[in-house]
Amino acid sequence: LWAACGLTTLPVESSAGMDFGWSKGLLLNAMGKLSGSLLAYGVGRLFLEEYVVSTLEGKNEVFGLVETAVAKKPYRTSVLVRFFPFPELVKNLGLSILPPVQLGVFLAATITHTLPFTLLWTWLGCDTFSHMRDASLAPNKALAAVLVAVTAFGVFGSPALAALFVRSMKLEHDKATATRKK
Repeated sequence: LWAACGLTTLPVESSAGMDFGWSKGLLLNAMGKLSGSLLAYGVGRLFLEEYVVSTLEGKNEVFGLVETAVAKKPYRTSVLVRFFPFPELVKNLGLSILPPVQLGVFLAATITHTLPFTLLWTWLGCDTFSHMRDASLAPNKALAAVLVAVTAFGVFGSPALAALFVRSMKLEHDKATATRKK
């Protein structure tokens, strides 16, 4: 339910790593995050798709661009949308209302995007618990480096990737429009 509501999973996933250890924590985290994403996808498909599509179709340029891109390359577009700097709930519901994003594509894109974060947050929980048990442990430099890299990507890379993706969709749309006019 936590993931389905779009709440940040960092505290829950790191807590599971602390409480259940690496293997069990990772399994429970992955099941919870995927189940929450699927629940949000189902809610979006059942209750929002028709309304949102009828409201936005032809009226919102970005929606139109994403709709066209997802029709051509559903998996690639779904993964790229997952890197947009929006809350998970927005991404889950947003993908659910796009007809070409069928359940299999949604699952594959969700696993591709969320598994690395699930691994990281579980690792963070396990490492934190180890340091709580033994304060004399040296800091985990590998974990610290990965956390810095993920933070930098989240602040700079993810918005840049989203902007480049929207720009490429716009250029592709403009090119197709110019070709049709000729």
